[in-house]
Amino acid sequence: MSSTFNQQLHALTFTTYSHNTVQTLDYESLFDQRRVVIYSHTQITSMYLYLQRWDNNHQQLKQNGIDDVYAVNSDSAFICPYIERISQQIKPLFDQSQQFVSCVAQSQDIERSIKDLSQLWQYQVIVNNGEIECFWHNPIKTNMSWKVIKNHRYRCHGLGPEPVLKYLIDTQQ
Repeated sequence: MSSTFNQQLHALTFTTYSHNTVQTLDYESLFDQRRVVIYSHTQITSMYLYLQRWDNNHQQLKQNGIDDVYAVNSDSAFICPYIERISQQIKPLFDQSQQFVSCVAQSQDIERSIKDLSQLWQYQVIVNNGEIECFWHNPIKTNMSWKVIKNHRYRCHGLGPEPVLKYLIDTQQ
């Protein structure tokens, strides 16, 4: 039987912008029989450097079983042309409806408003055939101050392609 996360993914569609065209992506095109990494690319992220880290490690991720890497943003459609201008490898997703961030938050029992999560929450997830295989995030607790959340030392601490690669290498058979 499918998990709740998988069921929610089946109902999810992304309307995103790629190469100056509107695209609609669904479960089959993103997750079905695929192992992908999706990381949040919020506006508080040091966007360029963080994207470059993912871009520089893209080949290693593919060599270790990842089909694609997606940068998701739930706050602004401008993320799509920005990512495409900097990287030919990382694929942008605009989560306008905030369904994906909500789906991830529910699956991990994260209790914070979806608005806060979509704007500030840094996370990354390996999705393997529609199921969460591994999940990393910087916690946003209900009573956490904005000063801490926006601090550059906190926002991407411990996140990026390096822990994903470590996990992939450590779990190879």
